[in-house]
Amino acid sequence: MATAAISFLWIGGTAQAAACAELGPDGYQTLKLGMTTQQAKATGEIVPYRGPDPGAGINPECGFYDLTDRPGRPGGLTVLVSPKLGVSYIEGYPGVRTPQGIGIGSTEEALRTAYPDWNPAEPGGQFVPVPENPNAFYEFNAGNGEVDHLGLRSVGQECIE
Repeated sequence: MATAAISFLWIGGTAQAAACAELGPDGYQTLKLGMTTQQAKATGEIVPYRGPDPGAGINPECGFYDLTDRPGRPGGLTVLVSPKLGVSYIEGYPGVRTPQGIGIGSTEEALRTAYPDWNPAEPGGQFVPVPENPNAFYEFNAGNGEVDHLGLRSVGQECIE
């Protein structure tokens, strides 16, 4: 079952709860790695991708989708569904965090503390095993000292290079 971290925002002098969506260890909200296209659509978590051709690096045999609750950039490509593996890639967005608290905007120091195997200097070093799911990897990229990309990939996924 997916969990959400709760933080409090001060708005107009009162505290209001704001949920932080979680990516992992097996998916996002009710969308899970391995779901078929039909199962994924039934969650209500995805809509068809309506952006430009994603170009090189994306397998055209895969289904292209976006998360329904992702703010900004409507029509973005954030979910890929493999004909063999089902949902095999889910991209996070600002506000989404791993169970270890890492998301876009986290410091590189926090990333290294939470995921000591992350080492972008090595080939494939931006991919780290997902704790509690041996069939998945997190993908982290960082620039200017902070995380600027977060994704969850199935082992053996064939949709994105």
